[in-house]
Amino acid sequence: MITLTDAQLRDIADQLDFGLKCYVHITTYEVAYFPDPLKHNSFDEEFWEDDIQKVNDNPKDYQEIEGMTSHDSFQVMERFADRVSTKDLKDRLHKALSRPKPFRHFNDVINDEDEHRQEWFAFKNEQILDWVKERLAWINERLQEETEEEQDEDEVTFLPNSMTKQAFALEWIAAWNSHDIDRIMSHYSNDIDFCSPIIVRLLNQPDGTITDKDELKHYFLKGLAAYPDLHFELHHILEGLNSLVLIYQSVNNTLSAEFMELDNEMKISCVRAHYKSLD
Repeated sequence: MITLTDAQLRDIADQLDFGLKCYVHITTYEVAYFPDPLKHNSFDEEFWEDDIQKVNDNPKDYQEIEGMTSHDSFQVMERFADRVSTKDLKDRLHKALSRPKPFRHFNDVINDEDEHRQEWFAFKNEQILDWVKERLAWINERLQEETEEEQDEDEVTFLPNSMTKQAFALEWIAAWNSHDIDRIMSHYSNDIDFCSPIIVRLLNQPDGTITDKDELKHYFLKGLAAYPDLHFELHHILEGLNSLVLIYQSVNNTLSAEFMELDNEMKISCVRAHYKSLD
């Protein structure tokens, strides 16, 4: 987040009013200025060379605080004309703004009004300052969104951390103890490799392996039906880089150790179930 002092904000507002381009470094908050070629037909590039080169050489490190467009500046003049208390001056300012080349005609009118001329300059400066603050807020919001997007991408590529593994294990146990099949299945990846000796017993499947999630759901439903009083009691959580081994009391008070490999979305993609005794 870019944080600027009031003095920096006012200086940026002044430089934008002079027609300069303004860039802020996103970490040092250093401000670089140089003339906008669209507003300055010719300028001494050598005088501004250092700032121009810093921005051009490190474009990702700088954010431009853009100046007002002609439309925005016109609206500032309109707002000032609306707030003028003197009817005659208000009418003349609005008339000037309705003519071709409104900027020139507005300045011609206001420059003849000593009493209101300084009021106009003060009003314009505050309007530009508010503009700078709004642009900076928009830049910070965009930088925050980009940071969050990068963090989201990192979370997909990083291995699950210790805290999430602990929470995952507790939720897995709670899901089984709830006997809620949808809650149970939410922990498993669509790409599953599940091997257990209980598969051999319940499904009469010699290799004891399931690689289809729908088939896994069928197996779990059959297991819940076979063991209506099923209740797991967690004893230990052993953590690997992207895996867990849960040691828990399983069906018929059987001691179980279940190896689970987790994918990048924190879903179980591989299981190897072990039991002390199935007799």
